[in-house]
Amino acid sequence: MTSASSTLDLTRAQFMHDVIDGLSRPWKRLSPKYFYDAIGSRLFDRISELDEYYLTRSELAIMDRHAAEISARCGPRTLLIEPGAGNLTKIRRLLNHLPDPVGYVPIDVSSEYLRNAVWRLAWDFPRLRIVPVVGDRSRKSPPIVESSSSPARPSATSSPTRPTTCSTTSRNSWVPAAG
Repeated sequence: MTSASSTLDLTRAQFMHDVIDGLSRPWKRLSPKYFYDAIGSRLFDRISELDEYYLTRSELAIMDRHAAEISARCGPRTLLIEPGAGNLTKIRRLLNHLPDPVGYVPIDVSSEYLRNAVWRLAWDFPRLRIVPVVGDRSRKSPPIVESSSSPARPSATSSPTRPTTCSTTSRNSWVPAAG
C-alpha cells in the first residue's frame, strides 16, 4: 500500500520529469493531465456544463439510453473498471441498473478529486466495493492504489465465483473484458 506522502512524492517527481522532458524538446509540450488537480477537475466539471461543451451531455444521453442494455450485457457479479473516471456521474447511471456488482475501480489522475468523488459514491452505494486508482494511461509504471480512501466494503452476500469484468474501451463505450 502506498502512503499519502509517497503518493505526493511520486506525483511531484513525475511532474518534474515531464516538465523537464517536455520543455527540453524542440516543440515544447506539457501533458494536459497536469491540469486535473482538484481545482482543475472542478473547473472541467463547470466547463462541461456549458452549452458549448456538448461531449458530456452526449455521453450522459448515451448512458441514459443504453444503461439497461449495458447492464444486461455485463450481467451480475461484474467488476467495473473506468479509466478517466472524473466525477463518477456516468457510472452512477450504470450502477442504478446493474444487479449485484462485485466492485468498481475508478482510475483518474487527480487523487484528491477522485477520493472525494469515491466518498460520495460509497455513501450512495454502501454495498459496492470501490478501489480507486490514481494514474493515467500515458505511463507504463504501475498505478497508485488508494485503497484506504474507499469507505465501501464488499457485499456480505457476495458469491465466491469469479466476477465478470467490464471495462471501458473509450470514455463512453463499455464492453465485457476477456478473463
